[in-house]
Amino acid sequence: DDTDTDTDTDVEPTVAFSGQVIYDDGTVATGNVRVQMCDENLCRVAMPDASGNFTYEALPLKSYAFDVVPLATDNPFETYATPLDIYTLDSDAEPVTLDAPVYVYTFTNRGELTDDTFDAGDGLIIDVDDADIERTFEEPDADYVASVIVDPTQAGLPLQDITGDIVGMWFLGPFKAKVGWTFRLEDTGLAEGTTLRAYNSYYDGIEWVDLGQLTVDADGDATGTAEIQHLSTIVVVQE
Repeated sequence: DDTDTDTDTDVEPTVAFSGQVIYDDGTVATGNVRVQMCDENLCRVAMPDASGNFTYEALPLKSYAFDVVPLATDNPFETYATPLDIYTLDSDAEPVTLDAPVYVYTFTNRGELTDDTFDAGDGLIIDVDDADIERTFEEPDADYVASVIVDPTQAGLPLQDITGDIVGMWFLGPFKAKVGWTFRLEDTGLAEGTTLRAYNSYYDGIEWVDLGQLTVDADGDATGTAEIQHLSTIVVVQE
């Protein structure tokens, strides 16, 4: 007779993950932010406490779209940018605590969603095509383009997958909208022939999309065939 009573006791490894959220304008994060760690199947939500601290007690080891959703106004997506990074938890040896607070920035540049150029700040010029945008469930009628310049050393995003010296970083909106817009960087201050590479965080794909290379010309402007694909986080690095 088969007397084997062994059962499968394998347990998926998990790890605790925590950090802090701060609005750049002083708005308290408690009750006004939804932290999300989203994989291909679901989004796990954490709400900050009175000090803006959030904790996940047990997250499976995998890659996540890590975003901080602002909820502080009646139209939060039009007022605040949504930080989005791709974060991989690959070890359950120690709990993970983010090194710095994640900042929710107020949009500082805004334009109409029309066929025109949009100055996103710090030299980022975007060629907007109002016919080439796939809006989101959250903002099905969005009629604007918005941006804020971000200091990568202050934003609090880990940027695990970004290599190279960051020369520019922006949060764009309407958040998660899909587009195919060309862009350039003006007055980079870099030498002619310097090559740059642009990356775009992709929420649904849980990845940083390589948008391609830009090359600095004699006037200090960087151009190429790269197109912004997602209105989220844009990072440009020097190769």
